[in-house]
Formats: sequence, structure tokens, C-alpha cells
Amino acid sequence: MNFQEKLTDLAQRVRSNPAAFASAAAAAARRRLEAGQRRMHVLRKSFDVLNSAGQEFGQVTRHHANRLMKQNSPLLAAAGKDISALARTTFRTLVDGKAPRQRSRRGTKSRSRTRKQG
Repeated sequence: MNFQEKLTDLAQRVRSNPAAFASAAAAAARRRLEAGQRRMHVLRKSFDVLNSAGQEFGQVTRHHANRLMKQNSPLLAAAGKDISALARTTFRTLVDGKAPRQRSRRGTKSRSRTRKQG
């Protein structure tokens, strides 16, 4: 039986009993829909778990960040003062137009000799 004959046979069966064909198509569509709903339910559970874990992670992060800030507040305050002082001197240098003095660098060979001698 070639393709054209198969197609003609199928068309004839559909025409002879359209109600049965429609109910079979509806049943197949219903099965696919139910399968899709099951998959969505599983995905929704996964998304709920991930969302909850993300919220808990945020709480843990905030808790430990607050602890870190409280324990290291003197260190952070000193670092802030040092950075502010550096920013002020850099800005003053830029406004005055004076370039900072470059430190001279020694080559790598002279450093290695210095270590060997010491």
C-alpha cells in the first residue's frame, strides 16, 4: 500500500465516523494536557524550593554581613579615613597641577645581587 492509498484510506475512515475520530483526538489532547500539567506541577515545586532557598540565603548573608560589620567596625572606620585622606590629597594634587614625584626603581639584577650579599 503506497502513501496515497494510506491517505485515502485514513480520509475515508474519518469521514465514515467523525464522532469517533473527534473523541479519539480529544482523548489524545487531554492526555497531553494532563502530562503537561504534571510537569508544570513538578516545575512549580522546584521553583518554590529554589525561591525559598534564595530567601534563606539572603537572610544568612545579611546576618553574617551585619556581624562582620559590627566586629570590624574600627578597622573599616580606619580604612575609610585612610581612603578619604588619599582622595583629598589626590584631588589637591590635581587641582594644584603638581605631579607627584616618581620613585626610582632598581632593576631586577641589582635586587638579586643585594639579596645575595645580605
